[in-house]
Amino acid sequence: MNLFKKTTQDEQKFAEFTAKIDSAVDTLSPYSDYVDLSLLKKVRESFTAKTDDFFRLDRKLNIGVIGQVKAGKSTFLNTLLFGGKKVLPSAATPKTASLTKIEYSEENKLVIEYYSAEEWRLLEDNAKVESEENEFVAAREIMKMCSEKGIDPYKYISEGSGEIRFDSAEQLMERLDDYVGEDGTYTALVKNVTIYINNPDLKDISVVDTPGLNDAIVSSTDRTRQFIELCDVVFFLSRTSQFLDKNDMRLLTSQLPQKGVKRVVMVGSQFDGAIHDNIYDCDSISEAITQSAEQLRDRARAVFNRNDPSLDTVADSCRNPVFISAMCHNMSEKDSNEYDSQERCVDGNLNEYGDLTKDVLKNIGNIDEVRGIYERVIAEKDETMSEKARGFIPTSENELKTVLDDMKNSAQKNAELLRSSDKEELTKQKNFLSSQINGIKSSAEMVFGEMLASIERSKIETLHQLRDISLDCAKLNDKQGSETHTSSHRVSDSKWYRPSTWGKSHVEYS
Repeated sequence: MNLFKKTTQDEQKFAEFTAKIDSAVDTLSPYSDYVDLSLLKKVRESFTAKTDDFFRLDRKLNIGVIGQVKAGKSTFLNTLLFGGKKVLPSAATPKTASLTKIEYSEENKLVIEYYSAEEWRLLEDNAKVESEENEFVAAREIMKMCSEKGIDPYKYISEGSGEIRFDSAEQLMERLDDYVGEDGTYTALVKNVTIYINNPDLKDISVVDTPGLNDAIVSSTDRTRQFIELCDVVFFLSRTSQFLDKNDMRLLTSQLPQKGVKRVVMVGSQFDGAIHDNIYDCDSISEAITQSAEQLRDRARAVFNRNDPSLDTVADSCRNPVFISAMCHNMSEKDSNEYDSQERCVDGNLNEYGDLTKDVLKNIGNIDEVRGIYERVIAEKDETMSEKARGFIPTSENELKTVLDDMKNSAQKNAELLRSSDKEELTKQKNFLSSQINGIKSSAEMVFGEMLASIERSKIETLHQLRDISLDCAKLNDKQGSETHTSSHRVSDSKWYRPSTWGKSHVEYS
């Protein structure tokens, strides 16, 4: 239950902020041919969506697990919440194509939320738009996925949602893939899936497993970005073999701070990969662990100690990352003869000196440290939510300022170009382009006019033919009798062995 209620003062401040955006839109409307007003409108829509969501009565602390494809997000959550059982599709076979929420309930159940009829119709309309904007590309992909499965979307959309009960993790695993799998039967129709499990530790918490932010399926990435808008805490996973690469940094600098995420836990995932890269330069597994951790911490400090204003919000929490290997932790809790193929591969990579004991595996796994952080995040949820509530307007005002500054800079560049250029030459270029546009427009109108006229003529001719055929069919009568047809053809009388017959022939009748 959300302890935060929207006060009259909150409503007044929110109304004043949205009025400020509306005023900016009205002021710039006469120049809509030169500036993109949709950017301002998106700031308003985002602000309204975030505040409306936050003050819902059933609002929980949203903890998002975010990162690129194959960063180990699902494996991490399987270890943290499900004791290492492969409930969520793992990164080794990347299938997480929908947002999957995990929340508390006394009864174990899987709740599937489908798109509404209105949302689906909008997706159908967007799929017809030949644009490379995310929302249109995502719509086309969703329609393609639905078509490939050969299912009637409205049969399920009309239901709104579905519910499946389960008694064990194994039963959940059997059903979940159909709804969140990349190749799931119903994935295209699903907005999100919520797994309700009887775990009191999840009370007032919503943990979300997200699609990768560099997923080949654009619709998956799009849904992740939308969820970031509503996130309170983020566990950001970055593979240690490509730690904090340019894709990670793009998200950290352009998405999380602007969207109001104040608390970020930086997790270096798949730590066993970094150790494997160093093990042949060391004399023991312990030395390789120490050396790998030092190198990765140096990388984090180098990145987050830069004087970069875009990193100010997340820098403090990211300078000291936590390194984990969920797979090594799971290996530490079983015998080696129980390893699966991936675990046997990790064992072969790390056991170079024969010193890969269960204690060493647990040390590499380091799940206890990240579990302690997770528990502190839950214990401090009221403080986190209060900070979030205080930050709505400042965060959105910064976002608005960024948009307006970009517009202003663009206008100043254009003005400078006009001042520094020859006015007469610019006028000639403008007139030339206008004449080209008008010429193309006239040609297009003429071509389409001729095409429409041709189609209309063909339509009229076809209608006449159909009418004549219809009349002929109406006049048909039964008839009995016979008709005789005679034909003739000439047959050669020539014999190759009798020259006197060459060239002779006769007529036969039939």
